[in-house]
Amino acid sequence: MSDNARQIKARLLLLGKTAASIARKVGVSRQTVSAVIAGKTRSARIEKALVAEGIPRKLLKGARKKAA
Repeated sequence: MSDNARQIKARLLLLGKTAASIARKVGVSRQTVSAVIAGKTRSARIEKALVAEGIPRKLLKGARKKAA
């Protein structure tokens, strides 16, 4: 797990939120939210919801690029 993902999860915990609660709010699966938190994929809707909950945008740096 990346340092950013750990920070996001810690902030969500402090806010009393979970990936599942964000998923319900946005209308996607918990796994999809977890993938965005982990940086494996991007979703403007999920990132917007995370920022609205107090997650700094700088922690949502986006999907990792595959090695060539």
